[in-house]
Amino acid sequence: MFDKQAPAPPSQPAPPEISPADPTQANSPAKQAWALVRELVEIVVITLVMVTLIRSFLGETRLIPSESMLPGLQIGDRLVVEKVSHWVRPIKRGDILVFYPPEPESMVYHDPWSTFLRVTGISGILYGQKDSTSKIDRAYIKRVVGLPGDIVNVIPGQGVYINAQKYNEPYISELSQTCTFISFCGPVRVPDGQYYMMGDNRNHSMDSRYWGFLPKDRVVGRAWLRLWPLPDRFGVLPFIPD
Repeated sequence: MFDKQAPAPPSQPAPPEISPADPTQANSPAKQAWALVRELVEIVVITLVMVTLIRSFLGETRLIPSESMLPGLQIGDRLVVEKVSHWVRPIKRGDILVFYPPEPESMVYHDPWSTFLRVTGISGILYGQKDSTSKIDRAYIKRVVGLPGDIVNVIPGQGVYINAQKYNEPYISELSQTCTFISFCGPVRVPDGQYYMMGDNRNHSMDSRYWGFLPKDRVVGRAWLRLWPLPDRFGVLPFIPD
């Protein structure tokens, strides 16, 4: 008789090979970390795009750093600077503008990196808050006194004359006393496409009397609303008509 052989045991399937660093595994830490990084990058990019569009076409906030616009605007006031009204009306005498004064008072560069920093507001943090002596993208806030074609004459102790007529300025607290030997005190004619700017605090303002006329293409926008401090100083800034 032949010996019966025992049946062979059933073969066991080999365990699947899994790479410990395989990012295709649905629950792997590497996959989760990559998804988080991608989501953060998307959020940052979308935020920068929205900030750029809002600051370029609608408006931005600015902080008053000096006393040049006293008594109406005080140090620490935070304003909304709108960029819409110039599409529907021209700049008017009495408007309060934020702008980059002519060189060398302010250095505005137009290379891609400098433009990116400026339109996102990052340059104000880098060059304004951290380095008060920097002239890169340095912005001023002043009031429009002379329009294109106006003849402006600033007479110490008397006031401002526009086209030989004394200009009524209810917003100033004192007359200018600092125009004796300054070349832009007048009488001067404001060139086309430019403006004559002055601070309301006439004896503590670096304005057109010192650096000349403001080209229109260096205007940032018109100061429109005071956001801070609350609640007593919140509100739309009054417009002073001619």
